[in-house]
Amino acid sequence: MKLFTLRLWMVALVIMGLPGKAHAAAMPVEGGAETREQKVFKAGAATVNITPFLGGKLIGEWHQPLAIEVHDELHARCLMLEDGTTRLAFVVADLLGLNQDLIDAAKELIAERMGIPPANILVSATHTHSAASALGEGVDQGGRGTGSFDRYQEFVIHRIADVVQLAAHHLEPARIGWGAVPVAEHVFVRRWKMKEPIINPLGTYDQVMMNPGHNNTNKWTPAGVPDPDVSFISVKSTEGRPIALFANYSLHYVGGTLQGHISADYYAVFCNRLKELLGAEGEHPPFVGIMSNGTSGDVNNINYSGSPEQNAPYAKMEREGLTR
Repeated sequence: MKLFTLRLWMVALVIMGLPGKAHAAAMPVEGGAETREQKVFKAGAATVNITPFLGGKLIGEWHQPLAIEVHDELHARCLMLEDGTTRLAFVVADLLGLNQDLIDAAKELIAERMGIPPANILVSATHTHSAASALGEGVDQGGRGTGSFDRYQEFVIHRIADVVQLAAHHLEPARIGWGAVPVAEHVFVRRWKMKEPIINPLGTYDQVMMNPGHNNTNKWTPAGVPDPDVSFISVKSTEGRPIALFANYSLHYVGGTLQGHISADYYAVFCNRLKELLGAEGEHPPFVGIMSNGTSGDVNNINYSGSPEQNAPYAKMEREGLTR
């Protein structure tokens, strides 16, 4: 556990040590006798609860069991940046996925409430597998839902708009810094080149196999190289109070939950632990930690070059979250 804590402390120290920038520029009024109000860089952040109703299917689990327990709440988290003229909103939701028409509806609602152009709003999902579906009845090839919004989708749409509105309400003069810390020991390519081609479910041959298993003697070498970096943007008030940290890591969900349990996976573990390490508990507005899912389509945390692991429920996601 010392290694995990040390690694996360490295991230925290790099973040807090960044000098950042406080943007301010005097804007001359026509005639040049006076200046307009200075344009000041601002940041704000917020979280809202998007935990689904019990009884819904947990879409990421193979047999899609019904949700019977909430291990930890799901959230939508937002970081907003403003340069005095333009606002940008970054939203990350603890969901397996979001279709395009839901995102468009949320952006339209945000534009109606606050006038932020949809092009200035980025919405993504963490891809936790222990969440109810916000994808509706189906998704077409363009990523759009094939039916009207269901009750949970309507809830998510309004909550995304809410978290952006709250982040805007929390805007204050700020400083910003950014960087990256390598954490390579938990990202492994799950697609392997095989020594001999294999037959796929369509009856044709593949040279590459996903999740080949530890004891597969036909596996040869990973088919790619994972991105090891935890990249981040850090914002704090001009007085030095942490406002938010937006991190990105190219690791799939970890899982290891009990059947029917709702959980935000290691993403939430990271966010909660970061608040502790930065000493930002009890602040108002609250410090917001955010972890988004990066280029993890072919990456998980199972090392098929090593030995199989045995972990208690939730133990691995706790370990992964603390490592960051």
